[in-house]
Amino acid sequence: MTADTTHPSLFGRMRDLGDQVAWREFDERYRDLILRYAQRRGLQTMDAEDVRQLAVLTIARGIERFTSRPELGRFRDYLRTIVRNLVHQHFAAKGRRPEQAMSETLELLAQQGADRAQDEMWEEEWRLHHYRNAMAVVRQAMQPRSLAIFDGLLAGRSVDDVAREFDATPEAVYKVKQRVRDRLTEQVAAQVREESLPADGEGPPG
Repeated sequence: MTADTTHPSLFGRMRDLGDQVAWREFDERYRDLILRYAQRRGLQTMDAEDVRQLAVLTIARGIERFTSRPELGRFRDYLRTIVRNLVHQHFAAKGRRPEQAMSETLELLAQQGADRAQDEMWEEEWRLHHYRNAMAVVRQAMQPRSLAIFDGLLAGRSVDDVAREFDATPEAVYKVKQRVRDRLTEQVAAQVREESLPADGEGPPG
C-alpha cells in the first residue's frame, strides 16, 4: 500500500515540534498505554507519570532520527524499548536525561534487530490499548439498541437471554455481535496503520 501523502503520518507531523495538535494527539493516544505498562512493572502512579513525560521528551528530542527502518521494527517496538529503558533507569538511578534515553534506545534497537525478545507484558498492554481505543470509536457509531445488545453479551449473558430481553431472534443478536467484531477489527487495523513511522524525508511541508 502506498503512503497517503495528503495526510502525513502522525509521526511525520510530530517532526515539527511546534505542531502542538500532533503532539497532543500522540499524548492522548498513548498516555494510558505507557502508564499502565509502567505500573505493571511496579512503579507507583507518580513515578509512572514521570516515565510517561520522559518518554514524550525522549521522542521529541530524537524524532528527527525516527525513520522507517525495517531492521529496527515497528513503532510499538520503538515505544516499548523507550518506555522499558526508562523504567529500568528509574529503578537503577533517577534523573537520567532524555537524550541519554534516546541514545541508549537506538543502540538497543540496533542490537536486538530481528531477533529481539518479545516483551509479553508490553504486547498485552498494546493489544488492550488498541482494543479500548477501537471500542470507544465503535460505541460512538452504534445505535443504542445494538449497543445494549452487545453490552449484554459482554456481561456474559447468553445469546438466547439477550434475544428474549430485546424481543429479537438469536440470529439478530448474532448479527449484532458479528457486526461489532467486524467494526472493531477494521478500527484496530486503521489504528495500526496510523502508527507507521515516517520514511526518510517525510515531515511537515517546508
